[in-house]
Amino acid sequence: SCVRVRRSMLPASPSMSGDVGRSMSRWLGLLCIASGCWSGLAAERKDLDLLCWDRGVFGNHSDAFMCNQIRRSIANVGDSGRLRRVLAKLDRQQCITVIGFGGSVTCGGEQGQRVKQPWTILLEKWLNTRYQCKEKVGHRVLNKCMHGMGSNFFANEIAKWKFEPAHWLHSADLVVLEFAVNDVDSGLQSYSEFKKQGLSIDGKVEYWTEALVRQLLTLPSQPALLWLEMAFKDWQEAARPPYHHDAIFAHLTILQYYDVPQLSVLNALQPLTSLKQRQWLKSTYFADAHHPTQLGHMMAAQVVGFWLKEEEFWSEHDAEEGSAAGPSTQESLPLPLVLPQDVADSFALSHITSIDLRNGTLAQPWILQGNFSEDWDFGEDVPGKPGLISTKVGARLVVKVPITKSPLKSRTVNVGLLKSYANMGIVSISLVGPPQQQSCNAAAFVEGHTKTLGTLKVDCMWSAKASVYDVVPLQLKWQHLTCVWIVFEVLPSTPPRSTNKVKLIDINVL
Repeated sequence: SCVRVRRSMLPASPSMSGDVGRSMSRWLGLLCIASGCWSGLAAERKDLDLLCWDRGVFGNHSDAFMCNQIRRSIANVGDSGRLRRVLAKLDRQQCITVIGFGGSVTCGGEQGQRVKQPWTILLEKWLNTRYQCKEKVGHRVLNKCMHGMGSNFFANEIAKWKFEPAHWLHSADLVVLEFAVNDVDSGLQSYSEFKKQGLSIDGKVEYWTEALVRQLLTLPSQPALLWLEMAFKDWQEAARPPYHHDAIFAHLTILQYYDVPQLSVLNALQPLTSLKQRQWLKSTYFADAHHPTQLGHMMAAQVVGFWLKEEEFWSEHDAEEGSAAGPSTQESLPLPLVLPQDVADSFALSHITSIDLRNGTLAQPWILQGNFSEDWDFGEDVPGKPGLISTKVGARLVVKVPITKSPLKSRTVNVGLLKSYANMGIVSISLVGPPQQQSCNAAAFVEGHTKTLGTLKVDCMWSAKASVYDVVPLQLKWQHLTCVWIVFEVLPSTPPRSTNKVKLIDINVL
């Protein structure tokens, strides 16, 4: 059926040679034509101008998408069952809510260089132009970006939000996620915990992508999901093959497994083997190394609009043809692909305990020890990016973390901190528990009635020219504990560094 045949047009894997990839594309094209799915359909499409570049919404641009470009943007068709519920609402002229998650790219760029209208605003404009809505509020696209944050941050946040019935997350009909740059940056280094689990660099990206996908798929509201890949790195004139660096293929591994759609502006802009094309990226698509220009955000919004119109067309076509192969939405999740089963269980079953170290009022009740006159400070090293910061070697901080009861044999403690390429230090992170089932009172800790459960040394400086949130996962195996202390200590480096900044963001216990 057409439902199945159109899903066969998958991108070649990174290891597939160009000739093999082109050969497969030709054979798949012949397969589609032979099946009759494409026979005569071009004549039925009266909306090609709107599909490829909607001038009524985005205006006239000499660099606008051509039809032979934008059709390449659907990297993974995925399961359309959830989306068809969204399309049914649009057909009934009901308003929909879209939530966009992402980093600084979705925010529109860094402070002082932001575009006036990020893709979320443009997509909302497009929806309200192309689909009438009976309610006065209109279709809404909520921008929930966080600078420097990727899948790892939002996986922990959604683990908390999903248990809050009144949270705005549950209002979403469609959730769009954009993490191609921040995820690849956070995947550059593998901590010992990831190495123990046998995960590669891509494996770290897949780890957090899978944690995020599994939680979104199990939301009671059952929103449609879409991964939007609109930014990438290392495309400049002096770049080396493959002329881009991103988390797109690492995402795809998980998205194919869970049958989640993926759109890629990178696919639409290929081939990057052309120096002229990379020069065009510099002059037209990117404002800097990885933040798109206003035109780039228009292109991203148009790619999502193209996808919605394509899915609408196929939905109507399948209904007319009486296709027997309907949506294949799964009722339950499959076994995890990359996540260890105990970690997957933690995300699924645990009511998360979260301590926000960006806010002194919220964090202070949990801090047992810490010199805030000389060693630690709640503040912003960069405007709009708060955290708990120390630059002093030897600075020590003790945080009490409650552990809720759970049937799980092990728990996951995720420590969020800043990784950057300059002025950063090394921090020791230790899990310390009280003996037997005693509480984590100050006297017990001061008197040394404790047991160290594990220690990890983390270098907060890396080679990537990016400053992003990263997560240190620690496994807690003791079931009887009702609390633990987390001890942070800024360590000296060898050779010594002029600045030893450690910036803590949050602690989440699953």
